[in-house]
Amino acid sequence: MNRKKDRKKIVISLIFGSALLFAYLIVADLATKLTGSIFENPQIDQLATFATQVITGIIAYMFMKKMYNIKLGPSCKNMVVGMFDHGAAAWIFICLNMYEVALRGYTMPELPITKVIFIVSISLLYNIGIGLAEEMIFRGIFFNSFKRFFGDTNKGIILSMILSSAMFGVVHVVNLTGHPELIVSTISQMIYAILFGAMFCVVYYRTGNLWPGIILHGLIDFVASDHVFTDLNPAMVKADDTVFMGILSVAMFFLAFITALVQFHVAFKAKRIKALETNV
Repeated sequence: MNRKKDRKKIVISLIFGSALLFAYLIVADLATKLTGSIFENPQIDQLATFATQVITGIIAYMFMKKMYNIKLGPSCKNMVVGMFDHGAAAWIFICLNMYEVALRGYTMPELPITKVIFIVSISLLYNIGIGLAEEMIFRGIFFNSFKRFFGDTNKGIILSMILSSAMFGVVHVVNLTGHPELIVSTISQMIYAILFGAMFCVVYYRTGNLWPGIILHGLIDFVASDHVFTDLNPAMVKADDTVFMGILSVAMFFLAFITALVQFHVAFKAKRIKALETNV
């Protein structure tokens, strides 16, 4: 009876999470087009999208609290440990990406400092919003739902991580709708999203807090997306990656996946030791 109930719950969760994801993508696109036709200002577009991201996060929170009695935050619990210990691999990418932007010829913009701060702040807020919506759906709903179905065991957690991360990677194919010319970039992004998704699962699992992953996700998108750089430096045009750069990006993100597997091993080893000490 319980297994049948668990199966029903995971089916409902997968359908609801998928519907919420596509609703978010569609509404965010419509909001951007609407504000773009009225204001013709990219920062207003980003604020409109941020509103849909927050609403998406709230809906995901309410669903998981009702379905599994899981509270997804916000919380400051283990925030520093999650961001700088369990999520340490993310900072390697963030630093390397900033270095790559500098190599591409980034120069200080000839704009008033107040406008620069405004553009950077809104772009950062927008990308943190992406982290909020996507972490709430993929780790908050999908990973938790798989974990409840497969169990909090080594095998169950690894399977939950792989399935939720695979879904996270595949959904990035929608980026081709906005930039069909960026084929190599999109394929490599799909692959490294799977790899980084595994790390976000680890950060969440080991801290019990989604918010370190939300912030890291937002920072990664902030430095990886070219809005802030092209808005401040219009001469910097978005171009597709070469095959070599795509392979290099995936190889670099593979480090995050390896650290995820190692951290899961450490977590379950500590759990086994604790169980043995309890039984003594």
